Amino acid sequence: MHLFSDDIFPKFHFVDVGENNNQPIIILEDLTKRGYKPLKYKLSEQYLERCMILLAVFHANTFRLQKKNDVLFSTLCELWKRNDEYIIKQRKEQIRAFLESSIMTTLDDTLKKRIKQKLKKVECLKTEIASTIIHGCFTRSKVFMKDDIKYGFGIGDIKLIDFDAIQYDSPSIDFGRIFLTNLPNEDNVSKLERYFCSMMDAYLERFKCTYPEMNSTLVKQEIIHNLILSYINLSYLEKGAISNHISILHMFNKIGSFD
Repeated sequence: MHLFSDDIFPKFHFVDVGENNNQPIIILEDLTKRGYKPLKYKLSEQYLERCMILLAVFHANTFRLQKKNDVLFSTLCELWKRNDEYIIKQRKEQIRAFLESSIMTTLDDTLKKRIKQKLKKVECLKTEIASTIIHGCFTRSKVFMKDDIKYGFGIGDIKLIDFDAIQYDSPSIDFGRIFLTNLPNEDNVSKLERYFCSMMDAYLERFKCTYPEMNSTLVKQEIIHNLILSYINLSYLEKGAISNHISILHMFNKIGSFD
């Protein structure tokens, strides 16, 4: 990934295609031999913040390459944009399932109405202003990290793997997934809001350092306004591991996600 300005990927080598295989074989370095460890358990605030910094570097670089019209990157963008119809179809199914879920029945009428109105707006949403190539499944299992917090933290101490789900979409999909799946089981909406703001600040600070030419306010708005999409995009198991759904939705409302 020489196109990226930061070293956030494992080193890799392309191997010649086999006789009966039309796909290239990629061999990645063994990160564990260099002191990296996979993140297996629900992340502490400090580790989640590190992941937000990594995500900001990834998104800032994809935005940068997109804006400079890099030939290779532009070609990839066009290829992934061909999946728009599939993504919208999948989104409609996810929205329908959520509206029929038991979570919706427990909400007060005011919040329920705001969520329905918001989902109607974003159901077929396509934004060219603040969409880019995203990881598509940014979870802690996709992150390897050197476990040396006490010695400080550099972006080279954390690596991102596995791009099977990569797509052209809102950066909110990535941000929301790692945030929601590592959120404390907290019912206090104000505390959840402060936690969100802390993670957003860490993300934006690194984003602006990596790609200062991009309007980070647009990226922030994109993430906040589409958090509900990242929420309904969670897998069945990911949703099942969350116990404070109602508080999360109230937090979304408080930060302006349903405006």
